[in-house]
Amino acid sequence: DANDALFARLVSTAATWASMRECQLSVPASHAPGWVQMMASPQRFIETDRLRLVPWSDAYSDRFADLCADPEAMRFISRGSPLPRVVVEEILRRTREMWEQHGFGPWAVLERGTGRWIGRIGLNLLYDWPGADKWEVGFELVPAAWGQGYATEGARRTIRFAWNETPLNRIISVTVPDHLASRRVMEKSGMSLQGELAFRG
Repeated sequence: DANDALFARLVSTAATWASMRECQLSVPASHAPGWVQMMASPQRFIETDRLRLVPWSDAYSDRFADLCADPEAMRFISRGSPLPRVVVEEILRRTREMWEQHGFGPWAVLERGTGRWIGRIGLNLLYDWPGADKWEVGFELVPAAWGQGYATEGARRTIRFAWNETPLNRIISVTVPDHLASRRVMEKSGMSLQGELAFRG
């Protein structure tokens, strides 16, 4: 429908990375065509050295909407166009649904030292992903928090959480092929490139 069209990341291919409980499957980068897919939470906060990951709350909705309106933050998601509020509301509805139905989903990310909200990281259900494994490690941070290793720190903790506290056996992560920073986060989190395929194009 129209909302799904707006929600789509406006690219025709995606690169996929994956992490499995017992082994990893890898595909040489030369064999990969487009989105990146990777694979790796009850309702309580967890912490890393620098981050507090808190179950999602509507208290963070306006800040998330501001993030989705930032052209720099949206550069690889919607080609730099701010996401309309109706699309943001649909993302938030799906986030609440994940927590209600599964007991885990994207966390709000707070800096431990300052308590500042810097985005969201966590398990995210890609309901329309064409593969069988639809749970991804997702990370969306405000640009001011980029380049400090926060996404990698949160993604690694998400994967550990998935293996220890959920029934998932495989976790993916998806990005556009030319989003090199996102791909580095996936690699540093121990995920292996699976290939590229058409997604939401």
